[in-house]
Amino acid sequence: MTQGDAQAAATENEAHGSFSGKLAVLTGGGSGMGRELVCQLAARGCSVAACDWHTDAVAQTAAIAQAGAGPGVLVTSHTCDVSDEAQVLRFRDELLEAHSARHVDLVFSNAGIGGAGSFVNDGREEWERTVAFEQYEQHRDQGLPELSIAANIDEEIHAATQDELAIRKFLEDRGILSVPPDVGHYTTRPAPGYLEALSEFGEIDSFLGHTGVRYLHNPSPDLGFFELATTKDPRPLTVHEGVPGHFFQLTLSRMHQDPIRRHFYDSGSIEGLGFYAEEMMMQAGLFDDRPRARELIYSWMRLRALRVEVDVKLALGEFTIPQAADYLQHYVPMDPHTAMGEAAAFAATPGQAIAYQIGKAQILRFLADAKLKQGSAFDLRAFHDYLWKNGNVPIALLRWEYLGLDDDWRDAQKRRAGAIPSVAEPKPVAKGAN
Repeated sequence: MTQGDAQAAATENEAHGSFSGKLAVLTGGGSGMGRELVCQLAARGCSVAACDWHTDAVAQTAAIAQAGAGPGVLVTSHTCDVSDEAQVLRFRDELLEAHSARHVDLVFSNAGIGGAGSFVNDGREEWERTVAFEQYEQHRDQGLPELSIAANIDEEIHAATQDELAIRKFLEDRGILSVPPDVGHYTTRPAPGYLEALSEFGEIDSFLGHTGVRYLHNPSPDLGFFELATTKDPRPLTVHEGVPGHFFQLTLSRMHQDPIRRHFYDSGSIEGLGFYAEEMMMQAGLFDDRPRARELIYSWMRLRALRVEVDVKLALGEFTIPQAADYLQHYVPMDPHTAMGEAAAFAATPGQAIAYQIGKAQILRFLADAKLKQGSAFDLRAFHDYLWKNGNVPIALLRWEYLGLDDDWRDAQKRRAGAIPSVAEPKPVAKGAN
């Protein structure tokens, strides 16, 4: 579970009034979102056993949370490196004894791997790169007709249906990704009235059945950022949400022979893969027949890059929700309604918004390493088939399994032991490199 997933789970449980009198276990409770979540749980009547590899930090968390807790709430701290099975088992026994319990009610897996440079700066640099590339594209597209809004919802659904079939064929014909015939289609339908009331709370789609469904509103120039783009050309959304994006990837994962990989879910790899698919398909030539659709892709890339900065600054209190919305509205740019929805969603689920950019960056590194190691034997379809089939699993682990490269894991262990700094120094570039 990611930090964002943990926060979402906490919100859901709170909505059902299920914190009081419960016992929660939280890993990575020494600082940041972990500490804040421990405090919030304790304040709502939930006893908490928090662990972290940093003994003093998690002890401080417990003291802060206990001070703000109500009667009958116990907050305990425990030293544990969750990468060490023996320490996890010891933590389990300690917490059950400390709380005189035989079971726990809630588990929040918040422990993560730190390090590397500032991904906030990386996000800003990606935004600058995307702005430049979009300008190149717009200059290239001078004189071409603008994309038009669908005349009605039936026309939009028909276009989306034909585009989905064409995308599947494109993937196979270009040798990009295998499309098994037993994977269902990604479809679009008019949004029914009972879903209209929920449309402000997130995506209105379903990926659980054999056929994926995306619900659409009537075409209008007043639609929000994503829906307005979709009624002009359904393919960018189809590529991210449908084929070869989330619906297709999750369907393949549910067919995995390993039951753990069928059910494990990591938003970093999943959202990273959806974002990766957008630019990958653009570079492969999917949008060459309608060049202005590439401008939509670049616009979405700008948003994903800025989400990193907005996510972090909201979590640190450097942005209020209205300030974050204004920032997105100005720098994407996007309509104020969608900007406010984005800002509110990221404030409620810290860590989720960075998953797109970080996950995509990890996939690009994985591909580059595969090409470097395999040389002329590298096969893009084979690489993508592996990535999509195992797309629920963190990319660092896929890189280790596929290429035998475990340096990410080894570096993480060194950081935990204090052998290398938590923020890596820039690596020197060899003379003559370009």
